[in-house]
Amino acid sequence: ISILAPFWHTAWFWILCIVLFLTVVFSFIYLRLRSNFEKKMLAQSIRDKIAGDLHDDIGSTLSSISILSELAKHNSSQAAPYLENISRNTSLMQENMNDIVWAINPKNDRFVNIIQHMSQFAAEVLEPKNIDVNFNSDESLSALMLTMDKRKNFYLFFKEAINNCAKYSAGSRVDILITS
Repeated sequence: ISILAPFWHTAWFWILCIVLFLTVVFSFIYLRLRSNFEKKMLAQSIRDKIAGDLHDDIGSTLSSISILSELAKHNSSQAAPYLENISRNTSLMQENMNDIVWAINPKNDRFVNIIQHMSQFAAEVLEPKNIDVNFNSDESLSALMLTMDKRKNFYLFFKEAINNCAKYSAGSRVDILITS
């Protein structure tokens, strides 16, 4: 009579256990490294996007300021329009820089902060043109969170709409309603 050892005492069972253990360990290490790599790639992508935005917005404005400064130097008797353009471009660059910094700040992810920023912008642009602003938003949106890109795009869309109202409308009132 031959009595076989229980399967957990066999060599093939221990080999299988070791292989399974090593597979789990290596899978964990691989997933952890992959997660860290993806986080680094995402951070790099965000940094590249910010650098591109800064290069496009600020670089072009600085170039025009430089050109206008040179023209003002050479035509000192007619410098007033050039200096006015320099002043306008400088203000525009400051506004764009503030928008970029605001967009990348993580504390502004909450929609209530976006609404507050939008309301402030609308008042700053429209009130000097004697346009009354009525800004309302749905309360259910205050808990909403937006990613940096969505927040930036949403705000830029809003900003363009407000600027168009200020430039092209002959109205005396703007009603803004944001709902879900």
